[in-house]
Amino acid sequence: MSGDITTASYQMATNDFVNDLKSLPFCPTPNLYAEIIERLTIQLKQATPNGLLENKPFLLAIVDNLYRIIPTFDKKLSDINDSSRQTNLFLETLTNACQGLCLFYLFIAIKDSYRLDIIFHNYIPLLKQSYFTHDNKYDHLLNCLLPIITSSSTLVAITGNDLPPNMFSYLLDFVKMNLKYEERTKLIDNILSLVKLFSILPKLTPMVIDSDWHNACIQWLKRIGRRPPYTTDILINLILQKLARNATAVDVLNQLNCDNALIESNQQMKNDHNEEEYSSIYFVQCITHALLIEAKEIKQKSIISDERMCHILEQMISFLISTAQNGSMFYKGCHISEILSVLCKLFVNDDILKKCLNDNHGFLDCLYQLLIQYATISSDSTRIYQMLTDETLLGVVNLLWSISFHEPYHENLKSNVNLMQTLSNIATSSSLYTSRHFRAVPHDVSTL
Repeated sequence: MSGDITTASYQMATNDFVNDLKSLPFCPTPNLYAEIIERLTIQLKQATPNGLLENKPFLLAIVDNLYRIIPTFDKKLSDINDSSRQTNLFLETLTNACQGLCLFYLFIAIKDSYRLDIIFHNYIPLLKQSYFTHDNKYDHLLNCLLPIITSSSTLVAITGNDLPPNMFSYLLDFVKMNLKYEERTKLIDNILSLVKLFSILPKLTPMVIDSDWHNACIQWLKRIGRRPPYTTDILINLILQKLARNATAVDVLNQLNCDNALIESNQQMKNDHNEEEYSSIYFVQCITHALLIEAKEIKQKSIISDERMCHILEQMISFLISTAQNGSMFYKGCHISEILSVLCKLFVNDDILKKCLNDNHGFLDCLYQLLIQYATISSDSTRIYQMLTDETLLGVVNLLWSISFHEPYHENLKSNVNLMQTLSNIATSSSLYTSRHFRAVPHDVSTL
């Protein structure tokens, strides 16, 4: 009974908050606006004493309605007065309530791709160039908008036509001018997170490259002196890693000696970040290093002589074995599909393939489990993250295909009845295992 009362009280508080929020554009006087925005700030604090993670329905209600009020906030923030200060206080409270919350997992729980598409297209037009000012007038507003746009865009199909004109250029100009200012770190990180996500998408990668983001990230790696905060530093590295998944971007990055920049920045990062932080950055850099190497060079490469290659092989195999048991999707900023695609590239080297299988006796069984698991998920077309699932499945199949060229593993492969049946189903029902539900796919898998 008490649970029902709690649920009802939460719903009532959510309804009151949404109604007050919707009333803001219609306030006839500054005093009434001040009264309502102050009440909203109090309601927000009361509804989220431990952050929005513990009150997801309340957060979804905010996401569904906040975009309607952004033009009103825009007008209030344009002048420095009591209304702008009260508005910024509310937006800052909202930003703090979202601190540490991954909206990606919240949006996955919606399980409604149409609703997510609406969310993205409600918010992306609001990302105006005029908000990225030399002062912090609109910073709290942007820190509310950017995470919603970034997380929703992960799960919907996007092309360049969906984005504001010159978006990548004005975002880069802003980051270049403000990267050194500590008070703008949160906004910088939110911008970098958005660019990182869009760097994954094959249809948007050319726009990221044309805007010179790749060159800027390399220059930030090479700059002399203390490194930026860890969250900023790893995002810079992740942008390069995501771009390196695209064959065209690899050519451009290699022309700029990106791999040398990774090496040159390594010691300073080790000095400035703690052990755990440095480990995550180094893993991402090693992934980028592997992606930048040409296939011909990988075939001829001695794994023993490449410290970075040995480092990532051990961690990637360990992660895949554990994820087959616990279902985790991400490791140090990389989705499981990205780790599989790197292994697919490295497995053109027979010595690397044999080392992975011979040194990790559970690895082949892990691939069997992942294949069956993701084949089952991928056949369910209602899953909104079908795109990521499909590439994960493609990566596993490609690894098994590479292994099948080695006779010592044939008996192990053929003796697994479930594996052979799943492979047969994939081969005869290929329409189930393509991202047919989307206008675009999130990753470039052309090199697999």
